[in-house]
Amino acid sequence: MAATLKGSVEIVRLLLDEGANLTPVTKPNEWNVLQLAAFEGHDEILQMLIDAGAELDEQVEDGRTAVMMTAQMGRCPSTLKILMDAGADLHVRPQSLLLHHHLALLLAPLLPAAVFSFLFLGRALLWLS
Repeated sequence: MAATLKGSVEIVRLLLDEGANLTPVTKPNEWNVLQLAAFEGHDEILQMLIDAGAELDEQVEDGRTAVMMTAQMGRCPSTLKILMDAGADLHVRPQSLLLHHHLALLLAPLLPAAVFSFLFLGRALLWLS
């Protein structure tokens, strides 16, 4: 976890080569390494973890995923694109509408307007009802 947090690509690579455990953390509201890499915007490490089989859609206790953490922090679109290209589920429901709003704002430049409207504006209205 510390190597991911600090963005130490070489150390993460060494740990992965030695079979580091990528399973989700079991303590309440503690993040796994993929979520931490996404949150910090360490794109190269994020891709390495995905390639090694890290769980894309693992949720912490409040329902946040790596995608939501990326959006919440306003990380560069490249981090979100890596997660999307790997098949992260954009339809996991967070427990906060604010998180949904952050995700919508970050995704807006990456998606065609019609897709954006369908995925986020419609879902936000459904959520409020």
